[in-house]
Amino acid sequence: MKNDDHQSAQMIRQAMKDDQGLSGVAKDIHVAVKDGSVTLNGEVATRQESNLAANTAGAIAVDEKVKNQKEVTNKLI
Repeated sequence: MKNDDHQSAQMIRQAMKDDQGLSGVAKDIHVAVKDGSVTLNGEVATRQESNLAANTAGAIAVDEKVKNQKEVTNKLI
């Protein structure tokens, strides 16, 4: 992993932890960045959380492509 990719992944993870809407599920979202392409994997309870995670990653990785591959489980937390 390139240093820039590693830095981007760390910044995205921290932004998700800091976001009130994601702080409870941030630990369940895996962030991978390779050659500037961001991939999000994991499980979230709602479509809203999934979209918020993608938007948060997109705000950090402005010029990078974000692949949102999270599974929405619709489980109540």
